[in-house]
Amino acid sequence: MRRATRNAERRARGRWLAMGLGALLVGAGPAAAYTTKYYAWVTPSAECPTSSSNLPDMDDMLEAWAEDMEDEGWARGGRLVDGNINLDRFCDPDSGISGCADHTIGVDSADAVMVGVHGNDFGDHWEGLLRDSGTSGSTCQANQSDDLRAGDYDAEFLHLASCHSLDDDNLPFAWQMMEDPADSPSSGLRLQLLTGFHGNTASSQLRVDDYEQVANDGFRNAVSDSWMDNLYDGSVQYVGVAGVHELCPIAYAIGAGEISCENRLLSTGYGSVGSDPDSSNTYCYTYFEDCDPFGETAFVPQ
Repeated sequence: MRRATRNAERRARGRWLAMGLGALLVGAGPAAAYTTKYYAWVTPSAECPTSSSNLPDMDDMLEAWAEDMEDEGWARGGRLVDGNINLDRFCDPDSGISGCADHTIGVDSADAVMVGVHGNDFGDHWEGLLRDSGTSGSTCQANQSDDLRAGDYDAEFLHLASCHSLDDDNLPFAWQMMEDPADSPSSGLRLQLLTGFHGNTASSQLRVDDYEQVANDGFRNAVSDSWMDNLYDGSVQYVGVAGVHELCPIAYAIGAGEISCENRLLSTGYGSVGSDPDSSNTYCYTYFEDCDPFGETAFVPQ
């Protein structure tokens, strides 16, 4: 893997670009209409109980992003706060799990989708806490079996406002969330950009303006820059947790080789959506060097 620096500074922390090799797949595909959708987990359900804290501010954070996207001319594709945030909305029909409908009611049914749920590192990938197990009744976790495969129907941007959504050790495998191995090679449809966090993130009224600004800046600059610049924080204090911690955002793209991947990562904005990546043989991402969040060790490039 080759690493290269970018001449960028953010709150006294240097930002870096890293490259890696994924699996070789080929194809090409056009961008579609421009709609948004978001899912906000605020409280647990009887079917999916948890000891994790409620996230009362998650709806406000994601709503601020969606409202600004609407102000910029994108249409609302839907929102779901608590309710039946279930597995059907997060798993691809080709995953083999019954009831999967991400392309009609879920994360692949709008162009820019944001997901705000509790999350954890599960082996080599992220999984997110749901409120019911969906039609299959198999699990209360999204992506427990690597079944989240967005981008092969409508999605261009998938934003995971969730803890551990892009932990450093999972980056070599995160490209799997950006395509459907059954359909993408022939259709050429894949995600443009995936964003998330290394380690824990935070749900707070103090973050509402930051998420609004992610949308605003994403129309004027690259979405990756907007995500990184607005959501990094070097002085987070959690309730009941000693010390001051960092929020460590990650922006991630795929492409056919390093130049293709880097160009997409550093140039794609909400107002400049191009054709879908024609391959996933290379992944690349931006990160903050040595970023040290709560719930994880300091970031290590992969």
